[in-house]
Amino acid sequence: MVLVIGHDSALSFVDIASCSRSSVRPLDGVKFIPRAWHDHVIVLHQLGAVKFDLLCNQNWSITTDIVRGWDLLSEQTLVLRHQGRAQEILIDIRSGTTIDR
Repeated sequence: MVLVIGHDSALSFVDIASCSRSSVRPLDGVKFIPRAWHDHVIVLHQLGAVKFDLLCNQNWSITTDIVRGWDLLSEQTLVLRHQGRAQEILIDIRSGTTIDR
């Protein structure tokens, strides 16, 4: 089991069985999306979102202008609101690809 800790501008992945830090990933600010996924974690940061599996592997990363908010349309679609021209981007959580409305 892995514990993911967000602090300042990084994520730390801690292996609970060995009580050791297995990885640190730098980000521009950290906010977790509060969902009970058992195989991954999605983290918002100042300039987008990133998905990690619980083995510390980055599955995908989306870069935007400054993130202003987020929402989930379903368990598989993340909406990021940002200051860019499009102002909203829909992301397939499984693949990290963008979705047209």
